[in-house]
Amino acid sequence: MGPHQLLILDEPTNYLDLRAKKGLEDFLINYPGTIILISHDIDFTEKLNFKTYNIKNKKLLNPILNNHYSSSEDDNLLLLKQRLGTFITDPNISMEEIKDLQNKIKKLETNR
Repeated sequence: MGPHQLLILDEPTNYLDLRAKKGLEDFLINYPGTIILISHDIDFTEKLNFKTYNIKNKKLLNPILNNHYSSSEDDNLLLLKQRLGTFITDPNISMEEIKDLQNKIKKLETNR
């Protein structure tokens, strides 16, 4: 108990209609505390622009810190897209690095 603000949500968009989902999105974007959100709803999580971590085979994957990429092309593409999302919001990343990552993503998407 105390002045801490931690919100833990497990699949919060399940069974929500579009209006309720938009209301939840607005609430979470403006929430002043820390949020732990577990979701398979990629569209919803991308709109929130949160730092994203993936769990695969009981291992926590963080593409930004660990630079861990799966051998699977689909997993690699997903991780690169997540990395791009964090690059865009990071003022220390140059446009050249962003464009390079975008080109890698396009190349993987073309080869699918």
